Amino acid sequence: MFSNSYVAVIGDDFDIKYAKYSNDRSPEYEIRTEICIDTDGKKIVKKHALSNEAVDHIRSMETAYNDLMQRFEGGKLEVNKCSLCEDGKSAQFEYVEGITLEEILDGCLERNQIDKFHALFNEYLERISYHEEMPVADYDLIFSNILITPEEAADEVTDKAAEEVFGEPVGNDVEDTFKETSVEVANGVSGETVEETFVETVSEDSYSDEPSLKAIKNGVWTIIDYEWTFGKPVSSKETAFRAVYCYVLENEKRNKLNLDAVIDTLGITEREAEEFREQEMGFQEFVTGKHKSMAQMRDAIGYKIMEPLKWVHKFDDSSKKERIQIYEDRGKGYCEEDSYFVRDAYEGENLIRLKLEADGDVNMLRIDPAMDYCVVRVKELTFNGEAVELGKKNIITNGKSLKDGSYVFATEDPNINIRLSNLDRMGKNEIVAEMEIVRVPEEIAKDMAGAVKKIW
Repeated sequence: MFSNSYVAVIGDDFDIKYAKYSNDRSPEYEIRTEICIDTDGKKIVKKHALSNEAVDHIRSMETAYNDLMQRFEGGKLEVNKCSLCEDGKSAQFEYVEGITLEEILDGCLERNQIDKFHALFNEYLERISYHEEMPVADYDLIFSNILITPEEAADEVTDKAAEEVFGEPVGNDVEDTFKETSVEVANGVSGETVEETFVETVSEDSYSDEPSLKAIKNGVWTIIDYEWTFGKPVSSKETAFRAVYCYVLENEKRNKLNLDAVIDTLGITEREAEEFREQEMGFQEFVTGKHKSMAQMRDAIGYKIMEPLKWVHKFDDSSKKERIQIYEDRGKGYCEEDSYFVRDAYEGENLIRLKLEADGDVNMLRIDPAMDYCVVRVKELTFNGEAVELGKKNIITNGKSLKDGSYVFATEDPNINIRLSNLDRMGKNEIVAEMEIVRVPEEIAKDMAGAVKKIW
């Protein structure tokens, strides 16, 4: 379970604006990423080793920067500048502004601009293919790690548009939005989080017009995170396949993308695709080592993913449906005037416990356990401390009896009637009832009720 956390700051602001600990990795890759303010008041990004074992990983980032700069020199991909800090245990990066390719592609899918999506994907493929034969490759060159500044963007981010986005006039104190991209591979094997994009995310809505395809293609494309750069050549089709693979797995709304068309563009066979998926599994194990990601822990525990928005509707009508009404018959039948509702009778999602009082002149007591189709099992029923026999002699219902004490109600007005006149009444009487209840769909309730005669 993840939730937002807040801290109230009284006094001077913090120099550190954002911090993330990547401590679910193998010790030699555990780092902390910070977005902070330097001595000149400018935002920068720093990565710190969390252990002595991770120092070499931090130092490799400057090497990766230099190698990638050499590879893409003369190409159409910029590389976010990196330099080692004096302590030798931290690396510093520029803080770049723009829109991630991932966000732009999401916008294409949301607006059903499939042609634009494929045009941008082909542009991405062309740019990452530059000098792919060289012995250096950013294995994590996914869409969220490429930042784009559209050609006319610098002039078109107006004060008015920004005010609409941030809800306040533009100024140096406008709150920043940070984007984090999470890559989770098939079957929940990894929850490895790709480091932050180091950008102040500017949504497409903050531009006076949506960036055109031409503006995006002619804009500056920058690699903003290259932590996983290796000294070996990797084909552009493998890199692009992984980018699409991770992109689709991250969010089910992207399932509308026709993967076959993408695979055809890359010229990948099914066998190659399977090999690439296996390589991705191996990479995730390489990063996490003996540690387990959140997804792996979930799988080990054995519980499925629960998405609240998909099942919370089940409880939308609970306040209306899960009401318990009691009727008393004093010889003239039931009437609403002689009824009342019991509050807080539910002691759990499916457990009802009642403690009722009835005068000596009450002949019949009716319990409506819900206002819906349901199955009920009476676990306990006592009258003045004595157990009540759960049979037709003492209990009448408008449901079908599965066996003594268990009933299915194919009605939205289920009721259980207790013949108090058959019991040893006093002036004041106490009825205690404990019942298990499960609400069921109408058709299921009717099917169960219809099958009772065949079973019993």
